Amino acid sequence: MTQINAVLLAGGSGRRMHPLTAAVPKVLLPFGTKNFLDRVAGECIKAGATTVTVVHDGGRDGLAIAAHVTESLGAEPWTAGVALRLVPVDTSRTPEPADSLKSLDLPGDGDLLIAHCDEFVPAALSAKLVEFARATGAPVALLFDERAAAPRAVRVPAVREVPSVGDVTGSRRLVGRLALPQAMVGRIRELAPTATTLIQLVVELSGAESVVAIEFGGPYTDLGTLAQYEKYWRTDRAQLDDF
Repeated sequence: MTQINAVLLAGGSGRRMHPLTAAVPKVLLPFGTKNFLDRVAGECIKAGATTVTVVHDGGRDGLAIAAHVTESLGAEPWTAGVALRLVPVDTSRTPEPADSLKSLDLPGDGDLLIAHCDEFVPAALSAKLVEFARATGAPVALLFDERAAAPRAVRVPAVREVPSVGDVTGSRRLVGRLALPQAMVGRIRELAPTATTLIQLVVELSGAESVVAIEFGGPYTDLGTLAQYEKYWRTDRAQLDDF
């Protein structure tokens, strides 16, 4: 069976989470009993990932993230048998996720699961995302719609018009998850310079504005801003996957 390689996008300045991120990298902020990074790593491992690559900034935040992955995450019993890789990137030159991906030496021996570290979904959904990408041979995005009764495959006809990162008010939006079948992983380096976000990346790989997605109605937690993070601690505190 083809293995799953996860890439966690853990870079960025965390400016939307100031002043908390003045002292702690965003991905190391607590979320329940774990931090952001551990929560997403656990999701991906539970979904079947055997390699987890953490893409992070250099500088002070990068040192803190690297130390955490090496000393804490790697010592967790649920990461046993999982290869953990650290890849620092210069976000002053590659500030967008797809830019970072184009500069990486990505593992080409399996399907790829790409995840933002401030959005959280059930591991079973990430597994379904990869399974569908493998079956169709196409990149598959994840689409949250609070009206959806159950996860299902849909075609999104004009994907650039669907809100994504930065839009926190809509009931229908693209989530920071993307699955690529093994055969497509090597094509990332060939993408045009204009492909700087995950949505632009999936459009370039699909060769069309119409892309395949798994639509679901939750559970889904987005902690991309300070207001969302504070709301979680005040009122939401949803049940999370155990790992």
